[in-house]
Amino acid sequence: MKKVFFLASFLAAVSSSAQIGQFSDLTLEAYSPIMILKRSVDYGGYVQGIQSQLSDGTNNWFMGNFGTDDWVVSKGDWTGRKLVVKSNGNVGIGTITPEARLHVADGSGAGVLFNMRPASFTPNTGAQISWSESSSTRAEGDLIIAPRTDAAASIAFYTNNGSQIDERMVIKSNGFIGIGSKNPDAPLAVKGLIHANEVKVDLLVPADYVFEKYYTGNSTLKPEYAIPTLEDVEKFTKENNHLPNIPSAKEIQEKGLNIGEMSNLLLQKIEELTLYTIEQNKLIKEQQKRIETLENQNKISK
Repeated sequence: MKKVFFLASFLAAVSSSAQIGQFSDLTLEAYSPIMILKRSVDYGGYVQGIQSQLSDGTNNWFMGNFGTDDWVVSKGDWTGRKLVVKSNGNVGIGTITPEARLHVADGSGAGVLFNMRPASFTPNTGAQISWSESSSTRAEGDLIIAPRTDAAASIAFYTNNGSQIDERMVIKSNGFIGIGSKNPDAPLAVKGLIHANEVKVDLLVPADYVFEKYYTGNSTLKPEYAIPTLEDVEKFTKENNHLPNIPSAKEIQEKGLNIGEMSNLLLQKIEELTLYTIEQNKLIKEQQKRIETLENQNKISK
């Protein structure tokens, strides 16, 4: 009943206004359950729609459509369009020429906010993108993407466990990515366990230069390589407590371990050990022949 009374009052007010000439061009058509407002002429760029403003002419808003099939919400005159729905279905916020189904353009730095960022989260004052289970407060499951507080050019990804917000990943301005590491010193720095089915490492100089140098006397892969003698290895390990060309425990503790380089060095050592074994096997066979020869000579002399 109240709705019917409000509609009747509104129609009466509009009809009264039209009768005194303020909106002599206005046509109102009521078809249950819709109401249509039409203008026969163009007022300030507005073709048809609903316009509202205060009596002093301020707070002017317009909602409707222009000469095209665009549907708009505008502040001030028609050039101040805040939202545009194009005839092709593209929606623009902050742009009157949306290039996708949803095109948000913002030069103010406010960015795009999905739902609301947690009220107590203040890592920066720049643009943020936030997904939250709660509309106004911190909630478990929040995901926030925002600039780092210490460097606006760095983007950080935060998660919320319900009691605190933690930085999980950062992309630095130089392109370095840190996972669990807030200051990555490489294109990808991970502080913690990496679990993978496979890890592929590219090597410029594979360790086959060991066999190449041994059997041909020359190596195209690493010409300067020379296989150390067992005496050299013994002397070096006795003095340094680690293999030649292999980082010491102190170096590994301070600088970490390069998996690709270390794998190649270990392969080098395996190939060197293989060659040592081959030479020892030859020597054992030669000694065995000499022993057999001496035994035969002893039998004959007896």
